[in-house]
Amino acid sequence: MFKLSLKYSSVVIALRNTKFINSYKNFSSKVYNNIVQFSNDINTNELKIPVYDKNYSIFYKKEDKISDFLKRIEGVDPKIQKVECLNYKGEPVTNLNESLLDLAKHSFVIKLNGHMNIKYFPSLNMIVSKDNRTKFSIFNNFNSFLYNNFSNKGRANIPTEESIKELKKEVESNLNNLLETYEKLFKHCQDAKERLDKKFKSTMNLYINLGVLFFLLNVIVFYVLIYQLYGWDTIEPITYIVGNIYWIIGLSFFVYKKKKLDFSFFFSKGFKRNFYEKNGNLLGFNEIERNFLTNEIKEIKQFKEALGKL
Repeated sequence: MFKLSLKYSSVVIALRNTKFINSYKNFSSKVYNNIVQFSNDINTNELKIPVYDKNYSIFYKKEDKISDFLKRIEGVDPKIQKVECLNYKGEPVTNLNESLLDLAKHSFVIKLNGHMNIKYFPSLNMIVSKDNRTKFSIFNNFNSFLYNNFSNKGRANIPTEESIKELKKEVESNLNNLLETYEKLFKHCQDAKERLDKKFKSTMNLYINLGVLFFLLNVIVFYVLIYQLYGWDTIEPITYIVGNIYWIIGLSFFVYKKKKLDFSFFFSKGFKRNFYEKNGNLLGFNEIERNFLTNEIKEIKQFKEALGKL
């Protein structure tokens, strides 16, 4: 028993010094566009509801059922008329008496007014902790896992090798389920970005072609008017007026956009950013959500790698 104790004490020390342990604190749930992640502090009972450009906070209890949670959502904004709950597969949750925290460990979707989907995901601390509450708030995922399962305060008895294997199997299963969900969403996000990239390229080419066509039409029209029909003395005042109109349009554009109206504008970062913001949601792409998924996938894989050292 003493040998086993030394063995796992050394493992804990080694894991705490590994590069996979990143310290951070997260006291409340976090919003990433239409994605909400539970707090890494599993003692926190606050959860955000992003709706109509506002982030409302509601508070739940450990023993709350799904139905209790849905009733609280209905009261946060008068515009909310209908609230539905879907599981991570997108299927309606029929058992509303299920525990909210049990549902959260597998992720879920709240659909508002039949068209607004808010995706909720558990923090890694929720995934690796057997209990929904702990006496101490440990925000680092790896330290939390080690403390709850290997420290003298976290456990009354030193774990056996068999219990360690069972624990690893359970945690890995939960992590794999969450990782699968993240990777599916990430693939959907990447597919949407590819469609958005193609649409942006075609739109940019369209504007450039229209600009070239507009320039050629100006040259052709004024060439015919000056050299074929009326002459310079007659058309010169018209060119002056048209030139002033173009100048006013260009100046107005500069005042509004802080950019010069020429072909370089369509290659600017601002043009691309505005295009992606306006068209991204229509095609199912959001940069904030993609960054969140990228970070979470990376963090889960790092956790699994560290877990493999046990």
